[in-house]
This record gives sequence, C-alpha cells and structure tokens, in this order.
Amino acid sequence: MAQNYSSEIDYEDEKRIRNRIEELRRGRKIITFVSGKGGVGKSNLAVNTAIALSQLGVRTLVADADFGLADVDLLIGLKSRFSLRHYLSGEKKMFELAQLGFDGVRFISGGNGNSRMLRITVDETERIMNGLRRIQLPIDIIIIDGQAGATDNLMKVLQLSDEAVVVTVPEPPAVTDSYSLIRNAQNRKVMPPFQVIINRVTDTADAASVANAFLRLVGKDVDEASLSYIPEDSAVRRAVRRSEPCLIAEPDSDFSRAVRQAARRLIGIPENPEPEDVVDGVRTKIRKFFGNKL
Repeated sequence: MAQNYSSEIDYEDEKRIRNRIEELRRGRKIITFVSGKGGVGKSNLAVNTAIALSQLGVRTLVADADFGLADVDLLIGLKSRFSLRHYLSGEKKMFELAQLGFDGVRFISGGNGNSRMLRITVDETERIMNGLRRIQLPIDIIIIDGQAGATDNLMKVLQLSDEAVVVTVPEPPAVTDSYSLIRNAQNRKVMPPFQVIINRVTDTADAASVANAFLRLVGKDVDEASLSYIPEDSAVRRAVRRSEPCLIAEPDSDFSRAVRQAARRLIGIPENPEPEDVVDGVRTKIRKFFGNKL
C-alpha cells in the first residue's frame, strides 16, 4: 500500500494530482533514465522516482534495461527468477516477468550477470521495448533504467521512449559525458524530450556550476522546469546496504524529499513546498545566482 503523505499535500494539491493521473491513464508513457557515465546514481534514482510516483497514485513499473549488468533487483531486495532473457527466448510473456515490489511498484529484471543479455542486439532491444509498450498490466508509467553511455542499444531505447531523464553529478567528466550522450542521441534524431537530474549535490556552488555548464552546452533544450537537484545524503548508502530504496528506508531524509519533488516535476505537477534544508534551498539560491539565465 502506498505511503500517505497527506501532511504534505493539501486539498488543491490532491485535486491537481488526481487530474494529472487521469490524463496519464489515457496513454501509457515510457520514461528512460540515462547517464553519460556509470556511478552517478542513475539506477538508484530510477527506482526511488518510481516509488515516489506510486506514492502519488501513479501505477508504475520499473524495467531494468542495463542488459546483463542489471542491478535494480539488488537495490530493491528482490531475487528475480525470470528476466528479459526469458521474454526474448519465448519462455515467458512480458507481464509474467513483472514482480510486485515496494509501494505497489512492479519490477522487471534485465538479467544480472547473464552473458546472453550482454550480447543483446538492437533488434532484440526493439522487441523488448515493444513488449513493454504493450504489456498486459494496468500501468501508467514505465520507468526504464537504461545503460550508461551512448550504446547502440540505448539509442534504440531512447528512440522508443516518450521522455528521458539525464542523470549527472557535479563533476566535469560526468557533465561532459552527459553532454556527449545528449548530442549523440540528438544527432541520430532519437532523443526524446528530456529533463536533467543533478545528483549528489553538496552545496549551492556545486549545483550552480553544473547548471551553468548545462545551460552553456544544451541551453536551448534545458530550462529551470526541467532541472532537478538531489542532495548528497548518507541515508542513500544506508538504504543500499539494506537493499531497500531510500524512500522506503528513510522517507524523511533530504534525498527522499528531493526525489519526491523531482517525481512531481517529471509528470508536470507543481512542486509542493518542502523544508528549506533540502539541498540547502539550492533552487532558490541558483535563481538568485543566475538571475534570468535559468
């Protein structure tokens, strides 16, 4: 059962959420989380964002498309007997792979450590994406945890997605790699509309530096409404060690609060006021720092 955050959601907010969910149920949406490099927290954010959406009432499924290196099941503490490999072989239908996880979120494994999935072709990736699009389950949003880097398989996933979320951290190599990924996908004409999450922010200077870098590199594609900031938080490491998503293990942590805001932004619901200590009020401070640039 979804956790109740009624103390954070007033009547008008509930009405906005209901209306948005009704809109989402008119057509299933696929949103793919990507990153220019590994180790930026992409999988963790994909899982926790899915839980945040489910807590709002959005029927959500997470599909791990980091084929052969999939680790989402480890983050949520589920042992998957079947994976997308069994769909490709014809042994299972797509809906038969879905397991029920925390707060009603369904999950499909990409097959961790499976050599067959490491050799997956672009045509097989397309089969998987089409199977997910048509999955026979009551799902509003499918969150896909994509591969890191600009692989051919990821390009196919992006081509068949409705939206993307680019995850980076406040480090020059990560920002550069994210820019390369975006430009590569745009040059191939497969990049859907996207948002950016800057993860592991420790202070305003960190966030401002990365925001400025993205504005200079892909400014015409990114505006304030599509930028989210997630703080560095020891609660994430504690949750990972327990094989639980942070939104479940520590729902009042700064990380969890920021992810809930990012999830709202992802589906077009105005942000709900959160305590100022989340990312040290980073969004407000960045507006002041950059003025009208954001």
